[in-house]
Amino acid sequence: MSAAISKEINAHGMQAIIQQTTNSREDEVSILQRVTSQLCDGTIFSPGNVSNEEMKALIHGKPIVLLDDHSAHPIFDSVETAGREGARTAITHLLAQGCRHIGVVGADISVLEKPSMKNSVAARRLIGCQEAFEASGRMLSPDAFIGLSPWDENASRSLAHNLADQGDFPFDGVFCLTDSIALGMIRGLYDCGISVPRDVAVIGFDGINEGASYIPSLTTISTDREDLARKAVSILLHDLNHPDRQSKPRRETAKFNLEVRESTMLGR
Repeated sequence: MSAAISKEINAHGMQAIIQQTTNSREDEVSILQRVTSQLCDGTIFSPGNVSNEEMKALIHGKPIVLLDDHSAHPIFDSVETAGREGARTAITHLLAQGCRHIGVVGADISVLEKPSMKNSVAARRLIGCQEAFEASGRMLSPDAFIGLSPWDENASRSLAHNLADQGDFPFDGVFCLTDSIALGMIRGLYDCGISVPRDVAVIGFDGINEGASYIPSLTTISTDREDLARKAVSILLHDLNHPDRQSKPRRETAKFNLEVRESTMLGR
């Protein structure tokens, strides 16, 4: 993502300073303090653990565009990945492949009951899952939504082991809320002698490069990085050129593609 944003900024004759964040509030605060110094005119930022109030204090009035803003009451412009639409497409694809017992791995359904989480990445993707099932005239049991923390390959691999140890694997299709979760799920299923896609079809979300070269290659909802970068930079440049603008925060959604690969090519 950073490469696409940097390329887009360079195309406008400007220079990008890229800073990688960890999942640490202190690290995010430190980075915001540095990049909003006199060196930078504006910021594109993916928030994790910093509140709107903290960001507002740290940016000192300079424009900022957020990526996947999770706040319930946004105050900044933002560009989102297509969580609802992408998840809806993922579930629809599994149904079209003949899957009838579908699990969703990454967050349990209680996420939707928490006001503070209503605009989170997880909530948007869960809502898309629900919409796909409603459109197909089917219901998905709350037990089919499985929480996972952290969202990484190791946790997902362990989850696959735990599910397999309970007897027959409960799903013939799994939608993982990220590609990293999906890759861990595939590896965990392999450890347990469960074949993907022969026994279980697996689809992820994000479109990370590793998914294309994995065995089996990963079907995914791939975020259009160039479109996201174009929209984020366009909003930031507009804000830079109109510093006195006072209007409702803009929210745009990046395009996405369904990349069908081996992990859902059932043929069973």
